[in-house]
Amino acid sequence: MDGGWVLRLFVAFRHPAETAEEFRDAFSLAAVADLTIAAAAVLAVLFVRRLTALQQVKAFQGPNATV
Repeated sequence: MDGGWVLRLFVAFRHPAETAEEFRDAFSLAAVADLTIAAAAVLAVLFVRRLTALQQVKAFQGPNATV
């Protein structure tokens, strides 16, 4: 779970959108933030899978494995 919702909640109470344009801008910013978090999550999964594969190779071939 990300902490972005805390920041969004703080900003929403501090500077509530009063016009349709402000609401659209706030929604766009939140959408970009959510997409960034989703992309980071995908990259984290890919990194962990690659790291696990490298560790498995080292475990099977010993400490002098060439990857």
